[in-house]
This record gives sequence, structure tokens and C-alpha cells, in this order.
Amino acid sequence: MLAESGHLLREPAAFRRGNERLAAGRARAGGAAARIDHAHFATGPFPSGHAVRRHTHEQAQIEAVVRGRFRFETARAHCLLAPGDACVIPPEWAHAWRCEASGVLLGVLFAAPGAAAVRDPDTGDGLRALRGADHARRLAEVVAAATTPEAPRGLDRTGFALGLWLTGLLEAALPAPPGEAEEASAGDRSWGAAACDRAAAFMRANLAKPIRLADVASEAGLSPRHLTRLFRARFGRPPMAELLEMRLREAQRLLRQDPRRTARSVARACGFRQAPYFTRCYRARFGCAPSADRGREGREEA
Repeated sequence: MLAESGHLLREPAAFRRGNERLAAGRARAGGAAARIDHAHFATGPFPSGHAVRRHTHEQAQIEAVVRGRFRFETARAHCLLAPGDACVIPPEWAHAWRCEASGVLLGVLFAAPGAAAVRDPDTGDGLRALRGADHARRLAEVVAAATTPEAPRGLDRTGFALGLWLTGLLEAALPAPPGEAEEASAGDRSWGAAACDRAAAFMRANLAKPIRLADVASEAGLSPRHLTRLFRARFGRPPMAELLEMRLREAQRLLRQDPRRTARSVARACGFRQAPYFTRCYRARFGCAPSADRGREGREEA
């Protein structure tokens, strides 16, 4: 609950009621494929510069920004969240955060199948940022439902809004539960293969640029979840894993062909924003450091 001295958007009484409604309404958030253990507005607003040291939670966690800006980080990654943005953190994943501009957070602890496997598609880290107009709109509906003065079926409205918001976040962040794939007809398989090929061509043509799953899905004309299911069936891995494979193969080709290229320049050319991450991925995929492959084609011909 909010501390008596705390306030949120200058309406402490409304948000105290909001926390009570969230606590009761979470039991009615049946739309989310998860058990919600805790949902609350953090005491606030947090002042700029307020920081929480690295820690873990037994459950998976979602933190969403209602107002202000917050920076979440792990030992290997970080993300800066604006209003409407959220991040998902797997259980037992060490993280810290800092308030960059005075604001308020909505936190949710939950248990769901696959939560331990949450990873950012670009960095491979467990800290995953989720942004988008749909997420922001649904978060606003949660805030409004939980803080509006008492209305008929207020708890139902809060639970419904919370369930819709969480369902969208979990659909974007978690792998599809087993058993959801349906048997496809020959026509469906052909159509799905064409969609996957369009998505793969888009990724191949934009290796050097930041690419999100949402971008790839939009190019294919599918939802991210549907595209992921089709990619697993066609390529044996999800879209962002296929993108990583494309980037690593292109990096290997560039390094082997041109001994003058540095690993850092190749990393940038292939869409890796962090050289250490590129080196780790390269070593894991090919069994050697990028520098060991530099100019290999010329050496082998000689």
C-alpha cells in the first residue's frame, strides 16, 4: 500500500484505493496466462536520482512506467523506460534501477510457464524492454480502472484491464505454451512459408540496422507470435535467433575475406551494437574469437 506521506500523480487517496483494487482485482485477471502474485503502484513519485541496488525476486517481474523515466540494468544490459513502457525480468535475475526523471512505477510479480526463459532478442539478456502503443494504451486503462472513484463492478473492470495488459506483455515476451500449434493444410503451409521467406529477406537486407521482432512481423504481415510459430516450424528457431545466425554468418564472411577489417568494424556492419557481445556470440557459434578468422580465406589459399 502507499505510505500515508506518499502520493501518486497528486492523488494519494485515489491511488491508495487503486492499490486496494489492484490487490483484489488481480484475482479476476483471468485473461493472462499467469498467476499474478502481486500488483501495486510503488510508493511515489520517486525523485530523480532515487536508485535501488542490484537484487532479485523469486517470481518473474514486470515494471511499467506510469510517469517519469526509469533506467533498469543488469550486469550486461540496460534499458531506459518512458511512460507506457515496461520491462520483463525472469525470476532470480539480478537487476537494479534508477529514477532518471521523477515518476511512478506499476509493478507486477507473476508466475507463468516459460518465464525463466525470457530473453532480449538483441542482447540475449534476461532484461527485456517492451514498448508500443498497444502496451501503453492498455497500461493507461489499468491505471484508470484502478484509480477512478468507486464505480459499479470496479474490481471487475480493474481485473479485466490488468488481464488484457498482462496478456499482451506476456504474449510478446514469453514463448507460446506447448500444444497451441494447429495442424496446417497444404495451402496454409505454403502461405506460411512465403511469409517466413519475406521476413527472412527483410532481415537479410537490414542486418546492419536495429531490428525488432515487431518490425519483422509487420513486414511479413503477421503478429509476432504467429510469425514465431511459423519460423520455428520452418527454420527450427524463432525469428530473432535466425537473425543472429544471419549476422554471425555475414560477420564470418567479412572477416575471412578481408584481413584489414577489425572485429569492431565488422560487428557494427552486421548489427551488433556491443563488441563484447559480438565476440561472445561469435565464439559460441564458431568455436573461436573473431580475430582468429580474420583473413582465413587468403591464408588457406596460400
